[in-house]
Parts: sequence; C-alpha cells; structure tokens
Amino acid sequence: MLQRIGRYEILDRIGGGAFGTVYRARDTVLDRVVAVKVINQPVTDDPEFLESLQREPRLAARLTHPNVVTVHDFQVEDGTAYIVMEFLPDSLDKHIRPGQPIPYRRAAEIVIQVSRGLAHAHTQGVIHRDIKPGNILLTSEGDAQVTDFGIARAMVSSSRVQQTYGTGTTLYMSPEQWSDGPIDHRADIYSLGVTLFEMLTGSAPFQGQSFQALYIQHRDAPVPPIPRHLGVPRVVGNVVRRAMAKSPNDRFADAEAMATALEAALIGVASREQRPAEPPVEEIPVVAPPEPQPALGQEPQPVEPPVRGTPAAQPLRP
Repeated sequence: MLQRIGRYEILDRIGGGAFGTVYRARDTVLDRVVAVKVINQPVTDDPEFLESLQREPRLAARLTHPNVVTVHDFQVEDGTAYIVMEFLPDSLDKHIRPGQPIPYRRAAEIVIQVSRGLAHAHTQGVIHRDIKPGNILLTSEGDAQVTDFGIARAMVSSSRVQQTYGTGTTLYMSPEQWSDGPIDHRADIYSLGVTLFEMLTGSAPFQGQSFQALYIQHRDAPVPPIPRHLGVPRVVGNVVRRAMAKSPNDRFADAEAMATALEAALIGVASREQRPAEPPVEEIPVVAPPEPQPALGQEPQPVEPPVRGTPAAQPLRP
C-alpha cells in the first residue's frame, strides 16, 4: 500500500472506484486527518487531462456549503495527481443492501440535504455528472455531503479513458448522458432520483447485463413501482418518478425544487398521521310514541284486543 504522498502520511485505504483510490491520511503540516484521492491515470503526458483535473478541483474548491465536501488541495507528484479533501467517516453506499431498504423518512432527509448541496453547486456552474450512493458521504452526526464534483468530467478528457457511453456510472446515468447531447444540471436530478429509488427499495430501478440493455431501460422503460409492502407514501414515490422523467423538461426545474417537494411530502404525511380519528357516530335510540291519555275527568276506556280467527257470522239473507 502507498505509504506517503507529498506531505500526507497514508493511514489506510478507505475506498476506490473507476476514477481513483481514496485513502485516509494525516496532513503532517497541519496535523489533521484528511481524505486523499489518488487518480489512477498518469497525467504528465496527457496535457488536456491534466488541465481538466486542475480546473475541476479548483471549481469544486469554490463550493462552500454544509452539504458539499470541502476540497483542500490538488497536487501532482511524479506524474500522479491527487486531490485532498475533508475526511468523513461514512458513505451512503454502505447502508444500502438488497432487501434492507432505508426507511422513507431517513431516505428523504438525506436526499433533501444532497439536493441543497447540488443546488448550491449548480448556481456556481458546477454539474456533478456522477451522483450515486458512493459519492454521498455521511458525517458522524448523519448529515449528507456530496463529494467528487467534476471528477467524471475530467476523466473523460483523458485520451486513455475508453468512452463507451458518456460520463457517470451506468446504473445512475440519465438518458442524455449516454449520448453526445448537451448535459445540464437536470442530469444530476435524474441520478439523485435513481439513488432515492435504491434507498427506498434496496436495489437500483434498472438492471442489465450489458451497457446496451441498461441504456434501453434508462431511455424507454417506465420507473418500476415501489412495492406496497415497503410502506412508502405515494407522494414520496411521485417525487422519484418526476426526478427520473426521461425528458429533462419533465423533471424538477432545479435541485431546490426537488428538496421542496420532498419536504412538502413529509409534512403532508406527518399531518395525516397526526390527524385525530373521526369520532364514532352516536346512534339515536328509537323511542316509541307515547300512548294517548284520557281527557281530564274521563275514565280510561278499555282497549278491546283484536279478534283473531274466523270473522263474525253474518245474518242469512232471506
């Protein structure tokens, strides 16, 4: 394992993916624990890639928001590029398991926080392009922060990266990311909708054995229904479906609108749950009408019982 890079002493490996390996490290100058992402592509002989890598972390470093991971530094040493970031102890992907969905309230809270972080980034002109559970980190208090802004965009500028389809991670990519068409902030909204679906159900909405099979589903297949037995309110499912609309124009206009819709959904569900039950309708007893009373000073007349049997004999006609 890598022992040291620059002024950072490597403590242990905490993650990795297609774009690089992440280590927990100690900053020997400032004496603090940080996360160091070592990019797995050489940069010295790829000027376009190096320029993009320098640009994207610089843009990310401008983002100051409670739901965005802080970028501390970017360096190149012996042809290896690395990004130094705030260290957070946990990530969302560790909490999603098949058959073990995250309760809908907790899932919605996480997505609301991520939406707010994305909204801030989008106003700064920064699109993530690779929203997925592995890029959503969690603080020790359970708050969500987004990491790896712009890394996907920087990677595709490398001449060594095979660009089979667009940018991002195939399970979460919006339909427009699979082609060479324009991409805007609504691609992040789609990927966040996929992430919310996975949190609520324990699995991604679309599965496939090939890139082509996944692309066709993202492009054409409707969003699968959320199983009823999971108890996810319909209003929360509606947010998922709108975020995952095939056309960007049918999605939420921005990430803040998605956060607002989820907040309204949670408030509406809570108000219905706290509403007192309707009191049972009181049955009004049927009271028999009072018997008629004799006039003052008049003896009550006996009531003749009704005659049952054959009718009284009639006189014979002559």
